Amino acid sequence: MYTTDFWKAAAERSVKTIAQTALAVIGLYTSGLPTDTPAGIHNIDWLGVAAAAALAGVVSLLTSIGSGAKSGTPSLGDLEDLPGHAYIRIHPEIDHDEAVEQLRRAQNEAEQR
Repeated sequence: MYTTDFWKAAAERSVKTIAQTALAVIGLYTSGLPTDTPAGIHNIDWLGVAAAAALAGVVSLLTSIGSGAKSGTPSLGDLEDLPGHAYIRIHPEIDHDEAVEQLRRAQNEAEQR
């Protein structure tokens, strides 16, 4: 959560959510469902579209932050591997140098097999 990659991924998710929500709300207005007015692009409540999209973007960003506190990535299920992201970077109780040395030893052992 403390990396540039995290914030880039969270921002990307938020922007996608904003676009998806805006398109969904515009689709509803053009179908005539939310009001008794006839369907059509001229009857879209643009302020309503913007408000719904902005709220969805904020919720997306907050969800990413909440997920990042647990996993270090914006993915709630920890299914995302961000470039440069490593468990040892977000958990200071793990000795970085020792972890890197263990990884090197494991890699050398695997190459010798």
